[in-house]
Amino acid sequence: MIPPITQILFYFTFLFSVPFTFVSEKSNLTIDITNKTGQIEFINLETPGEVISQAETGLKQMDMIREFDEYYDHLKLTSKRIFADKKVLNAAMTFSFENQDESLETLSIYLHPNGNFAHPILEYEKVISSNGKIMKEEDMNYVMWDKETKRIELQVKHTKLTENHLLDMVSLRKYWEE
Repeated sequence: MIPPITQILFYFTFLFSVPFTFVSEKSNLTIDITNKTGQIEFINLETPGEVISQAETGLKQMDMIREFDEYYDHLKLTSKRIFADKKVLNAAMTFSFENQDESLETLSIYLHPNGNFAHPILEYEKVISSNGKIMKEEDMNYVMWDKETKRIELQVKHTKLTENHLLDMVSLRKYWEE
């Protein structure tokens, strides 16, 4: 299973096959199911301080890549940009897809047994806004959208992770040349 969309900035690292760890303070996801398009935006990219030089190299590699890794060939990259906004570095990408179920699952939105769409909320995530409803089932919280939903919107803030390798985070803004 691919980690949930907001855990690690894996869409750049995994979708582009670049082996570096990036984290974002917030992430925004919008999926237009009718038009089979989507956008993901990551706000304030950070990386562990001890790997800053490798992360800088990884950012430059990702900036040059123009399509997703072949493993994710069901998602078509339509645009991508890494950009500075004030004192933070952000990343955004738009994409299109044909196979709805496979693409939504890649984005950690699963078909719930009741037929609705569901995204699991991890313990270090806080939903800022969504057009779905927050639900609790057993020990897991979800954002759930009705099966008739035509547009999925989700904005999540990330709390600091407690794993040792993600405590000393450094903003990537000063390492990015425009």
